[in-house]
Amino acid sequence: MSTEIVLSDLGAGQWGLVTAPQARAAGLSRVQLSRMCSAGLLVRLAHGVYALRGAMGAESIELYAAWLALDPARLAVNRLSDGPDGPVVSHASAAAFFGFGDLDSDRHEFTVPARKQTRRPDLRLHRGALSSDDVVVHRGLPVTTPARTVVDLLTDGHDGGHVAGVLAGAIRARQLNVDELRGQLAPFAVRFGFRRHDGEALLQHLLELGGVAEQVDADALAEAARAATMSMPAVLAAAEIARSTLEEHVAPLRAIQDAAAPSRAMLEALSAQLAPSRAMLEALSAQLAPSRAMLDALDAQAAPFRAIQEATAPSRAMLERLNAQLAPSREMLDALDAQMAPFRAVQADMERIKAVIDLAGVRPRSSRRALRPEPLELSAACSGSGPDETPQTLRDAQDQPEDDH
Repeated sequence: MSTEIVLSDLGAGQWGLVTAPQARAAGLSRVQLSRMCSAGLLVRLAHGVYALRGAMGAESIELYAAWLALDPARLAVNRLSDGPDGPVVSHASAAAFFGFGDLDSDRHEFTVPARKQTRRPDLRLHRGALSSDDVVVHRGLPVTTPARTVVDLLTDGHDGGHVAGVLAGAIRARQLNVDELRGQLAPFAVRFGFRRHDGEALLQHLLELGGVAEQVDADALAEAARAATMSMPAVLAAAEIARSTLEEHVAPLRAIQDAAAPSRAMLEALSAQLAPSRAMLEALSAQLAPSRAMLDALDAQAAPFRAIQEATAPSRAMLERLNAQLAPSREMLDALDAQMAPFRAVQADMERIKAVIDLAGVRPRSSRRALRPEPLELSAACSGSGPDETPQTLRDAQDQPEDDH
């Protein structure tokens, strides 16, 4: 089978798109893909995603390619069953894909169920949990419902005018039931100058901004008529009564709304100014993810040391108490050391005197006399006579002065 036939079979169910992992699984090498691109048979749309020659004019082809790139190994027909458990087109991309409003969708936005990072600057991934009621398949892609798309845009901080345009487009296309939004808009009421949790007032404000408030009322009356099987004149009469009654109740609210209009405009302008900061914070959060993981790992490694520190806490407390108990003994030793200082000084002086004496070689006179022989005993030994018979020479020697040398 030729490579062109293989690629045509792969792209037949994928809007004319093929991913590199799918081509390799079908037996095509990277070199073959490169040659087909050089020959003009394939066009590289993104990293690892190629379009067949006849698919380049398809609408939203880049959005399809971005969705395929998030799970490139699996075929589109197998991924559609994932529903909310896989990447879902959302936020501004969902509104543009439906054709609602005039939001600038410069990046392809998807909601994913788990943390997923991408280096592509044209992708923006939102981590969130979607239910099966929040997802529909539109033109072959899983997309958030119009009601969920409106809520996501408000959560993302888009201004009221753009959100009202998306809401109005969905209502005109009969793809949104306003009753689905009444409770979901309550958290955003304060941001637009309404009372806390007043989702009904915010919904009415968005309907009027989008120019579809009367259409919603007419649809509600038509639905009531169908339910009650009333004649048209009766329906119109009841509608007139309801309109006048509603006007009486709505007039004070309109006055409050007009008074709060400058504040809402200021809030919307501030929200628009803060949009780049929110995008910067999201990018910074994605960049800091590795650092947070590293800190978690370091915290896990430090756990044994904290356990050791907690285990040795009683020993440290005991050492501190013992140190406090020994403080008087140390003070007593210091006082005794101060009292011994004079004795150490005397000892030092005696050591110096001894060193001087040893250096001079002087012996005490008593020691030299002890070494002399006694005259009488020496005389007796020499003569053998008594003590009075000491020879003259010995007496003369004794009378000579001692030589100090």
